[in-house]
Amino acid sequence: MVSANAPMWAPRQQPRRPSDDQAVVIIDVDQFTAIRQRHGDTAVDQVSLAVAEQLRHLLRSQDRLALLGNEAFMAVMPGVDSDALAEIQSRLMTGVESLRIALSGAHWQLSCLTGGAARGSQRIGLDGVVRAADNALHEARRRRAARSPV
Repeated sequence: MVSANAPMWAPRQQPRRPSDDQAVVIIDVDQFTAIRQRHGDTAVDQVSLAVAEQLRHLLRSQDRLALLGNEAFMAVMPGVDSDALAEIQSRLMTGVESLRIALSGAHWQLSCLTGGAARGSQRIGLDGVVRAADNALHEARRRRAARSPV
């Protein structure tokens, strides 16, 4: 028996195409504020360029990288699904943390957090994927704060 509330038809499920997959990773570099306070804005610009170069080296040519504000980067990666996302986030984090930056005789080793999300079969636009990646970054910050001694 068919319920009176059941639809008479259902939208046909389209097979997933590789082009449907899209992932976003936000990379938040921890030391920018301290570098700015100690060495100034020019030093932060130098570090931002070094981080961007490292990230571009780790990303594919079709991926896009943007600077968000003063302390974070966003990578938009077409054709990346949720299965590959954790490995990519780990690779990007390791790449940033491998950088050693010398500024006015001081040596900085960078650290960062990442938040990532993939669209996959979800019917959300890029703005939804960015929001999900930002939420994942906030969750990573919360987890790190919970582990930190008071």
